[in-house]
Amino acid sequence: MAGKLAADEADTLDYSNIAVPPNARMPKMALTMAWWAVCSAVFYIVVGAALALGFGTWNAIIGMVLSVVAYGLINAVLSRFAIKTGLSVALFSRVLFGNVGAGLATLIFCATAIYYAVFEGSVIAVGINNIFPSISYPIAALIVVLYSVPLIFGSIQTWLDKFNGVLLPFYILGLVLAVVLAISQYGYSDKWLNLGPAGGEPALGWLSCFVYYMGVWVLMMFTFDYARFGRQEDAAITPISTSACRSTSWCSWSAACSACSWSARCRISAPSPKSRCCWRF
Repeated sequence: MAGKLAADEADTLDYSNIAVPPNARMPKMALTMAWWAVCSAVFYIVVGAALALGFGTWNAIIGMVLSVVAYGLINAVLSRFAIKTGLSVALFSRVLFGNVGAGLATLIFCATAIYYAVFEGSVIAVGINNIFPSISYPIAALIVVLYSVPLIFGSIQTWLDKFNGVLLPFYILGLVLAVVLAISQYGYSDKWLNLGPAGGEPALGWLSCFVYYMGVWVLMMFTFDYARFGRQEDAAITPISTSACRSTSWCSWSAACSACSWSARCRISAPSPKSRCCWRF
């Protein structure tokens, strides 16, 4: 009974101002499904097509692959740190820059989320307008807002992983169906491999594509905030605990530290060395 109450509390507790404790962490497959909400955006498909037209298909592919490699290497470090500490971008920024300076990271995060939400919503609204011409674009945009805004409420570990797990097959099926319908209607051609600007591909076009894709790197903050819900054992992280905290350390829960007891009042902004365990780096 106590275990069930602890699990229920973990699902409903607000972790915006505290590190995520171990009982609120998510299995790796569930966390992957929750992350799918970000990595399956239509935005990436549109950007890839635009770069292929502007710089050439192969330049776009090379730039894309290089960006994936660089993004993956950097996020391998960031995600492990987030898993290890349980901190969010805002909490970690507070440690580095203080309460005032941390507002900058929050503003960047907010602006990025709004930008991608508007872009993604606009793509869907245009699609609704094209399929149903009787629905004007403003009405289609309103429909997108009405169904998407309620989805932000609630904690990701309570429902987002299940929701995306259901939608994932439809996403993959939709991509395959789009290709099949396009080929069935227009026939297959390998000209897509040689797309590019009318005047020819620019010099170092692959580098330009790579730089363009660096705009996606701002999503590293999203990676950080999702990764804090990951389990340490899934990342093969060995906890390093101390018997007391230093006021200058960023703190998180350590499952190996039996002297600590988790408290919802244990906040980064109010250090309490006797009530929690810290990571020391």
